[in-house]
Amino acid sequence: MSNTNDPEVEDIFLNEFGISDKHMKGTICGPLSTVGTLKSIPILKEAHKKTRDGGLRMLIENAIDKIETRTKSCH
Repeated sequence: MSNTNDPEVEDIFLNEFGISDKHMKGTICGPLSTVGTLKSIPILKEAHKKTRDGGLRMLIENAIDKIETRTKSCH
């Protein structure tokens, strides 16, 4: 998925992330890392704190890093 400026796409992913099981959360991290904005960071960090699943923690950390890197390079 390419980057998009459509905020609805990020909202859809964040809504799904909030109601999904850990497997789906991991799946959502990939596209969210390319379309997510700073709005996604607190939600991802909260999920990171709550999960004990090492694989999901790694996927969340990766998504946070990519979002932060991408948003810093845009400014």
